[in-house]
Amino acid sequence: MKFTTILSITSLLGLSQSAAIHMSRNPSSSLSTRQDPAWSFSVYQSSERCTGARDTYSGDGTQECTQGIRNGSFGSYTTGEISDKCSVYIYNNDNCDDGGIIDILTSADPDGCLQPQLEVTGVASFRAQCG
Repeated sequence: MKFTTILSITSLLGLSQSAAIHMSRNPSSSLSTRQDPAWSFSVYQSSERCTGARDTYSGDGTQECTQGIRNGSFGSYTTGEISDKCSVYIYNNDNCDDGGIIDILTSADPDGCLQPQLEVTGVASFRAQCG
């Protein structure tokens, strides 16, 4: 009885291991395709340097007006990857009104810590336009 039980357990373990090995060698096509975001940037509370708590925003295409920035504003930022076909608009109002644009992030922006082009009291929202 014990020998039969051990033999049954051994054969079950062998099947599960071979199935696990087979699955790990053949990942699904959705997992094997890497997709980088079309745009990304990170924001910081300091208006002089990019230190402290960081919040990163990213997307794979056009994104409508986005609010809810931590503490309601940020002082500096670093651009991540921004595709040639995308621009990220930074606003000092909650509704992404064109009169409130304070900066536009593009692939031409330099690396490093940046501050909004216009001096403002707060950054309230952003939107991304791709295409």
